[in-house]
Parts: sequence; structure tokens; C-alpha cells
Amino acid sequence: MKKILFLIFTLSFQQMLFAQNVKDFLQHRSTQILYTNDKISLNAPLQKASNNLEMYANEAQSYLTKHNPKLNNPNISLKLQSSIQSLLGYHFQFIQTYKDIEVYQSTVKININFDGKIISMSDNLFDASDWSDSYFPKTNANTNSQKLWIYDGDKLIPSYSEKIKSQYGLKDNVIKHATSNETLYSEALHLGFDKKDTLVAAKIFNPDPISMINAKYNDPWPDKSGRWVDSNHADYPAINNQRRDVLLPIRISNDTFIMENEYAISLDIESPRLPVYSSTDANFDFTRATSTFKEEMVLYHIHHYQTYMRSIGISNLTNYQLHVDAHGRGDDNSSFSFGDPPFYLIFGTGGVPDAEDADVINHEYTHACINSIAPKTIDPTNPNDRLSLEEGSCDFIATQFSKMQTTNNWRWFANWDGYFWSGNTNGGRNTNSSKVYSSNLSSSDIYGNSVIWSGFLNDMAECTGSDVAFKLFFSAASMLQLNTDMPQAAKLVLLADSMLYNQSHTSCIKSTISARGLDVISSIANTIPSNEYVLYNTQEFSQNKGDAELVLNNAKIKTIQIYSSNGQLMNTAEINAYHAKFIAEDFKSGLYFVDILDSQNRTTKFKLIKF
Repeated sequence: MKKILFLIFTLSFQQMLFAQNVKDFLQHRSTQILYTNDKISLNAPLQKASNNLEMYANEAQSYLTKHNPKLNNPNISLKLQSSIQSLLGYHFQFIQTYKDIEVYQSTVKININFDGKIISMSDNLFDASDWSDSYFPKTNANTNSQKLWIYDGDKLIPSYSEKIKSQYGLKDNVIKHATSNETLYSEALHLGFDKKDTLVAAKIFNPDPISMINAKYNDPWPDKSGRWVDSNHADYPAINNQRRDVLLPIRISNDTFIMENEYAISLDIESPRLPVYSSTDANFDFTRATSTFKEEMVLYHIHHYQTYMRSIGISNLTNYQLHVDAHGRGDDNSSFSFGDPPFYLIFGTGGVPDAEDADVINHEYTHACINSIAPKTIDPTNPNDRLSLEEGSCDFIATQFSKMQTTNNWRWFANWDGYFWSGNTNGGRNTNSSKVYSSNLSSSDIYGNSVIWSGFLNDMAECTGSDVAFKLFFSAASMLQLNTDMPQAAKLVLLADSMLYNQSHTSCIKSTISARGLDVISSIANTIPSNEYVLYNTQEFSQNKGDAELVLNNAKIKTIQIYSSNGQLMNTAEINAYHAKFIAEDFKSGLYFVDILDSQNRTTKFKLIKF
């Protein structure tokens, strides 16, 4: 009986380790960005691609299949995920398939200018050149599930994904083993026309009730009779008097005003259940205590965001009507649901209601904008640079819009709402912090890391101006990939400046990149080709029967860095030799990730397992 129980426990432990290995492998991958002067062979000018996107996507797919050795397998092909037009050209993203079934998070993006020249390629593919034959078994998954292969760095695992409702009714994507039904990976699918609009007079905060009067949260009112605090969303004259007169674009149907416009529609998506306002009365003078005031705030600021971006030539952001719940969940948290359409924004009502702060509205809407030009390039479960990039980018846009109204404390994100979750009376996050990438990067704090990126973008905007900075950012964002890191993204900003402005801002951009420590070599280095190194004895190493050995052919090993499965740096070694040994007895049981930098500043990564 004990032996049977021990066997069951062993199998259960192995299944847990199996799932953990999948998660660790996926969350420690990096994207390789390649630059080339090659040109795609086109039969017509790319400027006319709006009617010929499929043809150009086929040309791009043929180029990738021919030139990428990772696709050298008869069972492998590419499937188009997205095709986006930007100020730079066109951006095609493909996902790898094996026997016509998608391989999870194995993608490649190719960016092409209007002359057909390749701008760059972001390679996040798995190397399938030596994949052995695998078959997909029958599964008990429901009809709404999607078949997937998931790769753990060693083998393909037949799986399926399901969209499920999680906390607050948001959507999660759960990937399970096709036969054992074991959960291998899960990701949260949220982050944070032709109808006619009319204009109604309304009053809103822009950006919030305190920034325009040079106050901070908890400061006393001018007459000392109270303080600038939320006070349970109450209607105090001092706070309501900070509303600004605006013309609110809103829809009218059969003489009834409806809370929607061209870019957003207000809906009651989540609890607390509050009916969305509609009326035949054109009086839209609502105070902050009402739910309608929050609906006005969201509709106005999203519409202003879109019209401003379009006025400076950025017209490819969220070309659809976004669903928004201005008075959603009861906690102090908002999010964008980016899994599958319809996309929606939820604004929390805990603390200061999030929809009362334009910074929060513009931040969340930026998630939707980035998703519209770089879809399927983010994994909210993975606390990596790409996620920090996302949050920092949203803070950057929000603070720039705030600066257009007032320079008071503008580099702090969420001046009104932020105190409740940061404890700082200035706001939620400081986009002018002293953090630098090369020395202040955390392995898990995406929000702490995000201020490095938002700081860089705001520094850049100080020397280029907001409009140029917006164009550079959204052009670079069109080229983002699943695991793009901050130094790679900074290089994409430089590339955008070269293409749009003939490098006229390059000097100041490079200066801000350097000031934030984003000019590190290892993150933008070339990858060591797989035929230039060999890793020996990994199986013996895993069983503690021998040492593993790495041998390079054409360059010396410069440095080796070894990380634990949770991302902690365990050891750094300067080698300066063509080979290095990994002594098995020096490693405890577990999964390790190894980063190699050679004498030509090229990199590669691999994992070691010790049982």
C-alpha cells in the first residue's frame, strides 16, 4: 500500500514539475531582432496595399520560410496573425504551426517599409529544424477549445486552450495537457460606424480636480474647511467646482441621448450593476457623486485621445467602438481585456473612482491602442520587460496628455487616484524617477521597472515635443513582439526617427537612452548561430552522473550567467575560453537558465535540469 501511495505521489510531483518547467521555459525566453537590407519582391507599390494586404502577407511569409532556418521542417508552416499599417509601412506577424496546429507563443514579425525594404524582423520562433514526428491524440476538450502545441524547450506537448471566466468575470486563457487534462499554463486576458454623434454641454475633470489648482492629494482647501480627499465619492462644492466646461460628443437616436460615440460605448459589464444613463433631456451637468459623471469622463477623454492622435497623423489606433464600464468592479483597479473581441475597459470604483482621473482613462485606453497595432504580443502572466514596456508606455501617454492641461506635477501618473494604491500624495507612479535599466531592474516588479521606460519616453518628449514623441512611440510600438525588452524597444524608436525624420532627433534620443541605462549591449546583440556551439552531457548532468560542457567553435566564451527558475541570478563567471564545464555536484536539484555572451558580443541561452 505504501509503495502504491509513493508511486502516486511521485507521478503527481512529476506532473507539477512538468507544468512548472513549461512556465519557467516560456517566461525566460527572449526575442531576437534582426536587421537586413533585403527587399521583398512585390508586384505592385506597397502604398496601395490596403486592397492587397493578403498578397503582401504571402510575399512576406515566403521570404521568412526561405530565409529562417528554424522553419526547416516539412511539418512546419506559418499562419498570419495580424497585418497592421503604420507611419513606417506594414507589419505582418505570423505564428508557427506544426501539422497545421498552432505552436503556442512561437511567433515572428516582419516589418516592411512602403518600398518593400525590410525594416526589421522580430524572431520569437522555436527552432523546429530537428523536431521529431509527434502526433496529436484524441482529447476530451469541449468544442469551444482550441488545439495547441506547447513547447517546453525539449519536446512538443499536445494541448488545448480554453477561455474561462475568472475573478470579476474577466477572461483567462487556460492551456491544458490534451490527455492528462493537467493545467500547463494560464494567462489573464486583461491588463489593466455609421451612426451619428452630436455635441452636448457637459462638465468633466481635466485631468483631475487637484492638478489644475497646483494641489496634491490631502492638501487643505483654500478656506481650510476641508481637504482634497475622496471622502467616499461625496459631492463637495470645492471638488465639483473643479469641473471644466466641454462639448461632449454623444450619440442621439430617436430624440434620445445615449452614452456612446464613435470610439466608445458605455455599458454595464460588471458588478456593481448600475444602469447606463440615457435621456431625452440635453442637460448633462452631472456632479462627481453620480455614475453618469464617470460615464461622461470616459467618453470625453477617449474621444479627445482619438481626435488628437488623428490630428497629428496617427490614424491606425483602435478603429472600432470600444466597450467601457465606467463604474465596474468595487476595488481600486482598472483593466483592458485584450483576449478576443469585443474588447472592453473596466474602471474600478474603490478608493477614488478610477474614471474620475483622466490619467487612468488615458492609461487604460493606451492598452487598447497598443493592442490594435501590435496584437498578441503580450503575456500578462509573465513579469518581463514587455509587460513593463506596456505599463510604462501607458503612463507616458497619460502624463503627456496631463501636461497639455497643466505642468503641475505632470510627471506623476494618477495624481488624484494614485494615493490609494501608492500611499504617495503626489500620485501613483513617478515617471521622473532616478531608476536606470542597467542597475535598478527588478526580476518581478513590472510597475517598478515601468518607470524606467516611461521616464525615457518623457525625457525624449522634452527634447522632441509631444507630437513627435507620439509618432515615434506608436511607430516603434507597431514593431513590438512577445518578448521585446526595453533596450530593443529603444532601438526601434531610433529606427522610427531615422525613417520618419531622417535622424533629426537621434542625438537627443541617444542621450536619453544612455541616461536611462538602455544602451546595454547584451540585449541588442546578435545571437550565436546554433551550428557554432555544442552542449555536451546534459542527460548525465541531469542525473548527477557527469558534468555538462559547452564548446564554442568560432569565438571564445566571454561571460556565463546562471539564473534560478524564479529569475534570481545565481552566478556570473568570466571565462575567456572556447569551452566551459558545469560541475553537476555544484548544482542543487532544479531548473536553471544559462545566458552566454561570446567575445563577439553575441548571445545564446539554454537551460540545465538537475534531478
